[in-house]
Amino acid sequence: MPVAQPSHEDSAERPRDKSETEGRKGQQKRGRRTRREEFLTDRYSHVAVYREFIPFEQMSNACCSDRLGRGTWRTTLPMPGNGSGNDLLYPALHSAPQRPVIAQIQNLDMSAVNQYIATMTIYLPILRDSSASKADRIATAIAADIKSGTLKLREKLPTHRDLASRLGVTPGTISRAYALLERQGLLIGEVGRGTFVADPHGPLGDLLVSGPDQTEARPIDLAVNRRAAPWVQTALSQTLQALDRERAWGMLMDYQPESGLDRHRSALASWLGQQAFEVDPDRLILTAGAQHAVFLVFSVLASRGDVVLVEDFTYAGFKALADELGLRLEPVRMDADGVDPDDLERCAKATGAKWFYTMPQVHNPTGAVLSHGRRREVLRVARKQDFRIVEDGVYDFLSSDRVAPLAAMDEERIFYVTSFSKSLAPGLRAGCLVSPTEWVDRIARAVRRSMWMIPALGVELCARWIADGELDRLLVKQREELSRRAETLKTALKEAAIVTPPGAAFAWVRLPPEVTSSTVVAHSRELGIKLAPTEAFAVRRGLAGQFLRLNLSACDTSEELGKALRLIAPLLSGESMARAYY
Repeated sequence: MPVAQPSHEDSAERPRDKSETEGRKGQQKRGRRTRREEFLTDRYSHVAVYREFIPFEQMSNACCSDRLGRGTWRTTLPMPGNGSGNDLLYPALHSAPQRPVIAQIQNLDMSAVNQYIATMTIYLPILRDSSASKADRIATAIAADIKSGTLKLREKLPTHRDLASRLGVTPGTISRAYALLERQGLLIGEVGRGTFVADPHGPLGDLLVSGPDQTEARPIDLAVNRRAAPWVQTALSQTLQALDRERAWGMLMDYQPESGLDRHRSALASWLGQQAFEVDPDRLILTAGAQHAVFLVFSVLASRGDVVLVEDFTYAGFKALADELGLRLEPVRMDADGVDPDDLERCAKATGAKWFYTMPQVHNPTGAVLSHGRRREVLRVARKQDFRIVEDGVYDFLSSDRVAPLAAMDEERIFYVTSFSKSLAPGLRAGCLVSPTEWVDRIARAVRRSMWMIPALGVELCARWIADGELDRLLVKQREELSRRAETLKTALKEAAIVTPPGAAFAWVRLPPEVTSSTVVAHSRELGIKLAPTEAFAVRRGLAGQFLRLNLSACDTSEELGKALRLIAPLLSGESMARAYY
C-alpha cells in the first residue's frame, strides 16, 4: 500500500521555500503523483504500523514529524483512552510487537490523514562510490547498517522488488546482495515471510550450513545434502541395540588415542583398500568428518595469507574454512573433464601457491569427474611446481566407478580426506585423513589440542557395518535411490542442460543466457523451494549467474522431488521470468 510521508496538522506551520514549491508543481505537471498524494487520492482506510520502530511511549497527541532513522518517520497517532474512538489500535499492536499490524480506521478522509498519519518503515541503504559491483556495494551498506544498529535484530528488510525499485537496480542484484549477507550470517530468509536481520546467537538459517528448516511452512529443500535414508536409520537402530546387548558403551565412552582406536583405523583402511586405494593404517587419522580433516591440514601446515588453488567453482564449506583461516583462494579454469592442468600450472607459477584443494572423483558443485589423463597431468604439475594437494573424496563412496584417487599415485604429496557424512548421514561425523607419513604425528597432536579425541561412537557404527557387510548394502541402496532421483530430474527438466555423474547426490544445471541463478533462487523461495545460491560455490567472478546446483537427496521422497522440479522448471527455462513475482 502507499506510504504516507511526514506531514503537519496545519501545513501553514511550515513555510515551503520556492524550490520545493516549484518541484511539487513540476511533478504535478508531468502527471506524476507523490506517495502522499497517492495515499490521499486512493483514500486507503488502513494503517500499517511497525511496532519495533516506534515505541508507544514516544507517541503523543501533539503533531510531530521527528525523523527517527533513515527512511523512518514518526507522526501523530492517538493513544488509548484519549477519546479518539481508536482505542482498538493499541491492544492490537501491543500483542504482536514483531510484525506489522493492520488496523481499521473508519471514515478516513483528507483532514483525518493529517491527524492520524500512518507510521511505516522505508529502509534504504546508502551506497558509497566504489569500483565494486552493485550487489557488493548494497551488501556492504546493509552490513554496515546492521553492525551500527540502524537495522535491528529480526527487523524485516524490503522485498527484492521494492528495494530494487528504490535503488534503481534489478531484483536479481538485490537477490545477489541478500545472498551474500545470508552467507555471512547477517540475514536470514524465511519462506513466505521475507528476509530478516539474523540473530547472531541463534540459528542463522544459512542455506549451506543450517539444520532442517523450523519455520511453520517447511520448504522443499533442494539446497543441501542432509538426508539420512530410512534404511540407514534402521541399520543405526539395530546396531545401537546390539551395542546395548553387548554392554559395549563403557569402552566407547572412555578417552581414546588422538589418532583413534587401532581397530577403527584398521577397519577404515581396509574399506579404502576395497575402493582401489591401499592405505597403511599408521597413516590414517580419524576425524569428525571430512571438513574437520581439511581444517586440520590447513590449520597445522598453512599460514594466514597463503594462496590455495581451487577450481572456478568449489565446495562452499571450503570457501568458509579458507575465510576463517585467512587463506587466499585463486581460481583455476575447469571444464566437463575437471581442472585444466595447463591453467593449474600457469596459476601455480604466477602465485607461488603451495596448495591445491580439489574433488577429482565427484566435484562439488559441478559433478565433473577428472579424467585419467588429467590426473597424471595434475600430479606432474604438482611435482614440477612443488605444491601439496588436499584431495576431498567425501562423495567417492557414492560413485559406482572404482577409480583410484590421486593419493594412490603419490603418498608423500597428497592429503586424502573422506567421511560417511554425504554417503550415509551427516550426523555420523565419522571420517578420516590419510596423511603423508612425515605429518601424521603433528596433525594427530592438533586433534588432541583442539578436541582431545574423536568421539568413538560414530566410527564404531561404521566399523561394524564394514565388518559385517552392512555398509556395502547401505551404499547399494543409496546409489539405487539416487539413480531413481536422477531419472526424476531428467523427466522434469527435459530441456535443461544437466550434469549428473553416476551416484551423485546433486545435479549441475547450465541456465539459458536470459536467466540468472540469483533470480531463480529468489523466485523459487517464493514458491516454497530452497535452492543454494551459486555465489556460495563461485571463486571466479562473473560465472555464478550461468549455473545452478540442484540437490537430489534432501527430499523425503522422489515424488516430493518431482513436485519441486516441476515448479521450478519454467524458471530454469526462462518461461516465467517476465511475469510472476518481481
